[in-house]
This record gives sequence, C-alpha cells and structure tokens, in this order.
Amino acid sequence: MLMTTMQSAVAQALRGCGLTITSRAIVARRSFLVAPSYSRARLAVRGYATATATQKATTTRAAKKPAAKKTTTTTTRKAAAGTTKKVAASKKPKAKAKAKAPAPKKKKVVDPEKKKAELKKELKKIALLHKEPKKEALNSWQVYLFDHIKGDKTLGKENFGPKLKELSAAYKDLPAAELQRLDQRSQQNRIKNAANYKQWVESHSVADIHAANNARRRLIYSFGMKLTPSKIVDERKPKQPATAFSQYIKSRNGVFATGNARDNMKQLSAEWRALSLSDRKPYSDLYAAEAVKYRREQERVGL
Repeated sequence: MLMTTMQSAVAQALRGCGLTITSRAIVARRSFLVAPSYSRARLAVRGYATATATQKATTTRAAKKPAAKKTTTTTTRKAAAGTTKKVAASKKPKAKAKAKAPAPKKKKVVDPEKKKAELKKELKKIALLHKEPKKEALNSWQVYLFDHIKGDKTLGKENFGPKLKELSAAYKDLPAAELQRLDQRSQQNRIKNAANYKQWVESHSVADIHAANNARRRLIYSFGMKLTPSKIVDERKPKQPATAFSQYIKSRNGVFATGNARDNMKQLSAEWRALSLSDRKPYSDLYAAEAVKYRREQERVGL
C-alpha cells in the first residue's frame, strides 16, 4: 500500500511539471522513490532490531548462567547440609556402657553366742543394775553387825567366818535395852532407805523405769539371771484398771471374810457367770471409766 501511494505521489509531481512516466517505469526504478533518510532509518531499524535480538539472546544466555549457578549453589547447600548432618551425627555422644550391677554384699555371719552376749550387755545397761542407792541396816542384827565390821581392815576371806560366829554369839547375849536401841536405829534406817530409794527412782522418767523393769524381766527369763530386787517399784506409774469381775469381787468384799480363799473364789466365779448382762453392766461401766483414766495417765507419763 505504501508503494502504491508513493507511485501516485510521483506521478502527480511529474504531471505538475508537464512530464509523464508510466507506473511500470516507476516500479522499475523504485529505488529512486525511496528517500535516503528513509533508507537509512530502515537500516537503522534493522540494525537496532538485530542488535536488540542479539542483546536479548545474549541477555537470555547470561540469564541462564545464574540458573546453572543456582543449581550449583543448591547442590553446594545440599552437600553442605549433608556434611553438617554427618558432622552432627559424628558429634553425637557415644552411648555410655551400662554400669555393671554391684555384686551383692556377702552377709556377715554373726556368731549367735556373740549376739546373745551383746544383747545381754545392752539389757543390763537398760535395767539400771546396781544403780540403786545403798541401803542402811534394816534390822537390829544388821545394825549390830555393821557397827563391828565397818572399817575393820583386818577382815578377809580367811577370818570373816570365825568373826561372824563370834559376833553372832555376842549379839544373842545382848541385854533387852541394847536390843531395843538397835531396833529403833533400824526403823530410822528403813525410813531413810525409803526416802533415798524414792528420790533415786524419781530421778529417772517413768518410761525409763518401765524399760528397766522389762529388761530385768528378760534377763531373768531369757538369761537365767537372779536379780535382787527383780523389779523397781515406781509409785508414779499408773495402776491398771480393775476388770468388771474384779469390781464385782470388791463389791462382795466382806461376804466371804471367813472360810477357804480358794473356795470363796469358786463361789464368786459361779455367781458372776450366773449374772445377766444387765446385772453385769454397772461393773463393766466402772471398768470402762477406769480404762479411760488409765490411758490418759499413761499418755501423761510417756508410756
């Protein structure tokens, strides 16, 4: 279309000048129809297009290279990650070997006799043996004997027997007034002994005296020891409550004042068995009340 337009324009220009040229001639010489600037522009456009295409191709190729680099980076990262994992895996602490279970300790074989001796020693310590205060003479004969042997350094195993016989004969020949005087002294000694004993007992707790009596009982029955006294008397210890049957016996006190004690007990037992539950209740109530009081007193003294 451009070519046709240009042909028409050329023909009109020639006609204006009074010249005529055929369209075929115009076509044959079409190079003359194109302005030089147009040709140069066209060439420039072609060159620009070629350069642009080349630049695009170059840019495309250049752009593709980073993709390869990216692949390399990814591969490097994967390799690095794999290396890190290997390093991490290699850094894992080795599992500690299970400690061997300690060999069971061999039980020491204790000699039964040695164990028994140790128990006896401990019981004697708890029993407060030979800890009681020394007693003064309890009767007139002891007062007379102690007066004559106390402080006598000449006495020994060899001459003690003859000396004792001599003093015994002399004591029997004492006048009544002297015997009375010795008896009064023995009474005073008994009062003094009781006071000293009470003071010694109360210097220990009720629980300690209770434990001492239990230890003495074991020494007597388990080890065959002969102890004098076999029991420490402690008035502070609560008295056990009387049973319902004992309460009944108290109520019948005086009824069987005479006669054989064994026969009387049989009679009381028969009467108790014949009582109904309602008849026994008063005595059972007395026992229950005393039992409550007894437990309360035991707690108070630490038993």
